[in-house]
Amino acid sequence: TDTGNQSVSFAFLNRYLLDPQTATECNCSKSSPCDQEVEKDKIFIAGLFDTKTFEWGEEVFHFVVEMINNRTDGWYDDLLPDGADIVPIVVDSGCDSKVATPNYWKLRSDWGKPLHGVVGCRCSGASKDVSRIAGLEQVPVVSMSSSSAQLSNKKEYPSFSRLVGPDDFRGQVGALVNLLVSFGWDRVSILSTDTQYTTDLMTAFSNNWTGKIPYTFTVSITTDETVDMSSLNQAFDGFPVDDPTINSRVIILLAHSRFALPILHEAMSRSFQPDSIWVGTDAWIGRILGNNEKQLPQMPGYIGVLPYVERESNAHKNFLSRLQQKQKRGKATVMDKLPSYAVGNMVDSVIALTKAMSNMSPNERSNGTLVVEELRSLIFEGVSGNVAFSPEGDRLNPKYTIMNLQRDGWVEVGVASPNSVDVVIENICWASDGCGLKLAPLGKYLVPPTPVETWVLITIPIISVLVVVVFFKYWKTHKKKETVKKRISVMQLTIDDMHLKMEKMKSIDNEL
Repeated sequence: TDTGNQSVSFAFLNRYLLDPQTATECNCSKSSPCDQEVEKDKIFIAGLFDTKTFEWGEEVFHFVVEMINNRTDGWYDDLLPDGADIVPIVVDSGCDSKVATPNYWKLRSDWGKPLHGVVGCRCSGASKDVSRIAGLEQVPVVSMSSSSAQLSNKKEYPSFSRLVGPDDFRGQVGALVNLLVSFGWDRVSILSTDTQYTTDLMTAFSNNWTGKIPYTFTVSITTDETVDMSSLNQAFDGFPVDDPTINSRVIILLAHSRFALPILHEAMSRSFQPDSIWVGTDAWIGRILGNNEKQLPQMPGYIGVLPYVERESNAHKNFLSRLQQKQKRGKATVMDKLPSYAVGNMVDSVIALTKAMSNMSPNERSNGTLVVEELRSLIFEGVSGNVAFSPEGDRLNPKYTIMNLQRDGWVEVGVASPNSVDVVIENICWASDGCGLKLAPLGKYLVPPTPVETWVLITIPIISVLVVVVFFKYWKTHKKKETVKKRISVMQLTIDDMHLKMEKMKSIDNEL
């Protein structure tokens, strides 16, 4: 939790920054280290990310630095015109603040002279702790993927910037809400896990969703980092599947990929609402989910968003081509594409830090406040797309790729942002409905007619018979009245005729 992360940070602060026995002997200002410690022709930039799960990170990080340091390869040859070289190192953050924090401090105290900048961490929890400490000395930290909205707080994380948008209305949540609304959906259920990441996401989504949320459930995670199956069963049993007046076909799944997969497996194994439309975020959307017939439905139809990568830009194609050539020369596995949006963002993070320090003197480069100011003023075409920062250090105008899991894997079907949605619905495949629909399927179930009570079924015929009887009596009475009226009319005519005849007889008598 965040509370636990803060205790880790403050423990290190107390030990290393506040304890005079372990504090550095340098008494120079925080932003301008002692001259004797500064190697003026070197810029120390560390990669601090999880090296096991982000397995391509170290290779790409070193390759980027290698190309920047090469002034004759035609790739950013104009950077660092004074001839300074970047000195790189990659250290594991474990996606865990308990690993990232001490490793950051080792970089800060034992490696960088000074530590000019950090690229990382990948996970928000680790980034929070590292950036709290780095912010005390204004060491610039640029993350490729940490998306917690809390990291936009510049009082708490003054030197932190990132190449993704925050997980609130300004970023992924805003794009996801826009996507759901564009489909015409106004009712969703939410299934989440009890991690800080998903808790923050659910809060942000609930605050920005104007439709109905008839059902939410938080699935417990065990101490050994697995899904608590009893909690998951309770979650599925609680869905209002028998009440179409409130049930939703759309289910927002907020979970990391290692938790999302067993949840989706369990849904399939118990044949839970097979036509459900599962919607997710970048924590599991676009990830390898082991999509074979035994693990997932034949047509999963999952849909969601993850940070956008401009794969057709010259900058992206150029970098990928150079990386592939290096891999061929080294007889390594050649990537047909960058395996994750975070890889392109990491490349641009290194470029951004270098650009920010490019025209500074060695002493200015050691002034983190100046570097952060310059960093946030940058605008350039990067490997991931157009790069620019908001005043809070977030990626400006973030966009998100809309992904859909079909029979053969994940397919890009559009682009969403907090302000717009561009999606080709005909390219989407839906669970149960298949592919090629011109309109998105309904997000809720049709409510069947209310069953008629037995007493109503009995009463209606009786009333109908009574109505017929009354009507017949009325009709019969009416007919009788009509007949009587006709007879009276005939009699009146007869009387009138007799009256005329009598008048004529009187007239004859008078003549006689």
